[in-house]
Amino acid sequence: LPSEEFLHNEVIGVLEDNDLITGEARVRLTLTSDALITAVPIPPRPVSAEVVSVNFPINERSPLTSAKTTSYAENIHVLRSAKADEAIRANTVGQLCEGVMSNVFFVHEGRLKTPSLASGCLPGVMRSVLLEIGEVEEGLWPISILDEIEEFWLSSAIRRITWVSSLNGREMGSPSARFEDTLAAIKDRSRE
Repeated sequence: LPSEEFLHNEVIGVLEDNDLITGEARVRLTLTSDALITAVPIPPRPVSAEVVSVNFPINERSPLTSAKTTSYAENIHVLRSAKADEAIRANTVGQLCEGVMSNVFFVHEGRLKTPSLASGCLPGVMRSVLLEIGEVEEGLWPISILDEIEEFWLSSAIRRITWVSSLNGREMGSPSARFEDTLAAIKDRSRE
């Protein structure tokens, strides 16, 4: 691996060369026999999302379950088939797992919840942040719980958290105070 100092200097150079030294950017580092560094501005974050559940299960027993890979072909196919902003998937035993591009959080019986890693979901960066800053119950629930929830959120490193305004055609209303407070806590944390 290249030294930390080398990588730091190269990343700063790529950000400067692309006028991304201030603001927010997505930096991708690919290590092969050389180091390839790319940077692009982060697109505007959506205020809300329309979400549907789909019948394309995730194999929770796969050896790649916790790996974030660069192969998004399956996810892109599922998302295009869903014709929505995000598609929610269960695992092979019918438990709520994740979206094709995000982790999921929901309020059920007044408690904020998220599927545990045992469901097969990715251990996302923003998922970890939400687990650190708030009281979140991890567990395993059937995907049918989506019919009973009060709120639904998406999380990812790029989008932070996004309010789900429509879930399987059911209107979910405007962002709650809990959602707004959590978003503010994430923004405060990113300034540190």
